[in-house]
Amino acid sequence: MNYSHLALEKVFDDAPLNTAYQSLMKARLSETEVSDDLLHPAMDKLLEDLHARRATSSAQEWKSFVNICMHHPLKALLHQDPFTHRAFAKPRGTPAMRSYWTLSTGMRRAGPSRPA
Repeated sequence: MNYSHLALEKVFDDAPLNTAYQSLMKARLSETEVSDDLLHPAMDKLLEDLHARRATSSAQEWKSFVNICMHHPLKALLHQDPFTHRAFAKPRGTPAMRSYWTLSTGMRRAGPSRPA
């Protein structure tokens, strides 16, 4: 049995991305409204599929799949959400994350006070 062929089929299988894209497009009611009843199950399924793919992929397979994800129309659709876009554009640990967290939640993190 040719296992490398199976690995390539798995890497280039973008069916979960296509399914998520179609489901999320159905959830859009207008340019500014989405149906929560359709949105949440679609996102849950996408996350489940991505976790399963990651758990069963080698490092190289996952890297190749991520490359496919980066060029799939689903990326642009997901990045319409400002929080998703920001998480992608500004990775964890950057100084701007603290102020963005405050902006998004309306709360300040507890911590030592800065000297005046």
